[in-house]
Amino acid sequence: MGNGYSASSGLLNLIQLTYETRRIVVGQGLDFRDDDIRARQAQGGGEETLVDFMQRNFTTNFTLTDSTHMEYISDYQQVRFQIEITRNKEEFKNALNTQGIHVIYQGHSRYGRGSCFDPDVSSSDYVHGEKWEQGDGNRNGLYRLAYPYVPVPLNDIEHHQYHFAPVAVEENAPPSSERHPDARRGLSKITLPESLRGLVASGFESSSNRYWGYISGNETNILLLAGWENSRSTPFDLGATEMRCKTFCHFGCSSKLHYWKIIRTSSYKNWMKDTPPTDKFAYFTTAPATYVCSCYWLFYLLNYPEVNSYQSWWNSLEYAKKNANKLLRSERAGWQLY
Repeated sequence: MGNGYSASSGLLNLIQLTYETRRIVVGQGLDFRDDDIRARQAQGGGEETLVDFMQRNFTTNFTLTDSTHMEYISDYQQVRFQIEITRNKEEFKNALNTQGIHVIYQGHSRYGRGSCFDPDVSSSDYVHGEKWEQGDGNRNGLYRLAYPYVPVPLNDIEHHQYHFAPVAVEENAPPSSERHPDARRGLSKITLPESLRGLVASGFESSSNRYWGYISGNETNILLLAGWENSRSTPFDLGATEMRCKTFCHFGCSSKLHYWKIIRTSSYKNWMKDTPPTDKFAYFTTAPATYVCSCYWLFYLLNYPEVNSYQSWWNSLEYAKKNANKLLRSERAGWQLY
């Protein structure tokens, strides 16, 4: 019996000491989280969690430390990937503030209001409450990266029963330039149903119970105060975030429409990649998407077949986007990564 050491294993360990370590933080928001999928699995659902997906697809060089931490060593890339999952709003912001890491958001876009979290959802009422909007602390609710004003269907408020900040008609309608693209049409004066009047946030009440919004088809939308800087949620918004991460993927529904201009353009955060591309990479979705975004993205990112340790991540990121999109097209998913 020996101590488990051999010349070949010792050489391998020595080589791996020179590998680059890359940290990936996956922020799982409400709806697209492993806990929810586990619950559906228990009821006979066929979905697969991110952890399940990783274990099934990476059978060698893969270590699952616990339910939220894993590691994969790519000998092709000469990179050690350390992947962790968080469901906490404050931890998500801290990840965005962390120098040189890769941050992914997997969850609901909340109609373009931001990224939405609650780490304690399994022990609370999942459907109702402030976690679906403002939140009630540092751990849950919206991390805001939105246009100043965003339209939200009244039926979402009715369903989730959260307090909200609408724009009373006693005030002038916000200028079109400050509204989400979906709300740049002509606005109407919407009378709020009596059942929702008690949910209007303090200071935003209308004496006439009428608020700016619009009707589209059979759906009534009301304009809510949202924002990306100096918001109701500060410091949990993009304006109060340094954004030191190297890559940010927002894989919520239609995130290109909701957030690309907010993150990328000079009118807002102006978080633009440099030339040649070495930093500040960002990726989005083109339409309503599902939790498989992060699964497919990670699969191809970790399977990039060339050495790229201590080099720009650009080629491996673009490889992941190209091949994930090819797979999504073959599945007729109806959305792509952008």
